Amino acid sequence: MKIIINENIEDKLKYLLKRKGPTEAIKVMGGWDIFCKIFNLSGPMDFLHLFDDLKKVQSESHKDYILFRYVAGHNLMVYDKFLKCLYINEKEIWGFLNDKLGIEYYSVIEYTKKWAEDVFHLNLKRTEPLMGDRYIEMR
Repeated sequence: MKIIINENIEDKLKYLLKRKGPTEAIKVMGGWDIFCKIFNLSGPMDFLHLFDDLKKVQSESHKDYILFRYVAGHNLMVYDKFLKCLYINEKEIWGFLNDKLGIEYYSVIEYTKKWAEDVFHLNLKRTEPLMGDRYIEMR
């Protein structure tokens, strides 16, 4: 099945993805398979590249944290400059790589590390899933 959408609709779907996250975007689009076709996803790096334009913000509450997000108070990633660790939102990014794309845990680490180093120019020792609301809601 080939899906043809115009640029205006594609922009609206990208906006939905950024504002509401992949879970809501997938629901609106009618499922994971259609989501993949609309965004032309064929592997884990294609999925990660949907988030190449995350905004980098210095945390107001912790001097060693850089927050990556589209919406204030909803961080998709948190970089700890001291530990050189990138914590990636489990629900919105990490889990999709693991669950939807079937990528095993250690491969998710490698994909996310390479992507974050290439796109955001971070000096990383490791990446880990970010679970819970503590860091996600950090300002």
